[in-house]
Amino acid sequence: MNFRIVVLFVCSLLNDSCALDSDGALVAAGKIAQMWDSRINSTIEWMATNNRPSVPSSSYPFIFFHMRKCGGSSTRHNLVRSANQLHLKRFIPCHANVPCTTYEPSHTDADQQDFAILGGHFYYPGVEKYIYEKSHAYKATLNPAQGNYTCLTILREPVSRVISCWNYRLVSHIRNLKPLGSQNVSFVRKVLPTALSDVGEGCNNEFARVFSSSGKADMKMNTLTSDNTASVAVEFVLNETLNHMSRCVIGVLERCEDTAKAVSYFLPWFKSFSCKVHMNKNRLDKTIYPKMEDELRRQNHLDVVVYELANKLLDAQVARAKLENEL
Repeated sequence: MNFRIVVLFVCSLLNDSCALDSDGALVAAGKIAQMWDSRINSTIEWMATNNRPSVPSSSYPFIFFHMRKCGGSSTRHNLVRSANQLHLKRFIPCHANVPCTTYEPSHTDADQQDFAILGGHFYYPGVEKYIYEKSHAYKATLNPAQGNYTCLTILREPVSRVISCWNYRLVSHIRNLKPLGSQNVSFVRKVLPTALSDVGEGCNNEFARVFSSSGKADMKMNTLTSDNTASVAVEFVLNETLNHMSRCVIGVLERCEDTAKAVSYFLPWFKSFSCKVHMNKNRLDKTIYPKMEDELRRQNHLDVVVYELANKLLDAQVARAKLENEL
C-alpha cells in the first residue's frame, strides 16, 4: 500500500477534510475512473465465468442494493414475486413484516440461516458483515475467505435522482419548501449539503453512500463534494465505491431494455424483473434551469463519475450477453 493511499485511508477514518482545491480533487477522481474503466473487460469476464448457481440459495444468496430514488421499490416488489415462485426465503424491507427502515440484513442467528434473496436500502459494509457471519458460522478465523453472493444495483442519472430525492423526501415533509425548479441556486448551494430527510438521509452522492465504507456518515457523504474545496478522501471513497459496485450486475434506470438484457443473462432466475413500472412516483414539477443543473452536478460529482462508469459496465454486460446468445 503506497503512502498516498494510507493518507486517504486515515483521512477517511478520521472524517478529516484533508482539504485540497476542487480542481485537484476532480483530476484525482478522473484518474480513479480511468483505472476502473481499464478493468471493465476483466470485470465482466469474471462475472460471466465465475461459477455461480443458477438459483440463489442460503449459502450463495442474492443481494439487491437499492439506491434511493432509482426505481428500486418496483424491483423489490418483483423480487418478492420471484422468491415466492421459487419457494425461497427472502429478507426484503417493507415486505413480510420487515420494517422499511431496515438498512442491513438480519444478524440474528435464527433468522439468517435460510435467506436466499435479500434486497433493500442496504449499506455495503452491513452486507459484507452478514455474508461473513453466514460463511464462517460465527467462528473466529485468521484467514477469512471471501463470501459468495450475487448482487444487482440500479443507478439513475444523478441530477434527476437528486431532484426526485428533494421533492419526495424533503418537499413532502417540510412545510412551504418548494421544488428545486422554484429555488435559486444560492439557496440550494447552502442547504442541500445539510438537508436530511425524516430518517436522517441526505440527497447527495447516493451511490457512494451505499457502496463505500463511509455510507452511514450521512453528512460526510452529503458534503464530500459540495464545497469549493474538496477532500483527498474523495479518491478513497470513489475507489471503494467502484470496487464494491463492480462485482454486481449493473442496471441503469434510463436504459430499461438494456438492464433487462443484463439481468436475463447474469441472473436468469429473476424472470419477474421489470423496470417499466415505477412505484413511489412523485408528481411535483421536476423542471430546473441550467445553472441549477450545474450546481447539482457539482455537489454530486462522485455520483456523476460513478454513473458514467456504470453505463460503460452495462454496455459491456449487454455485449457479453449478446455474444453468448449468438454462439
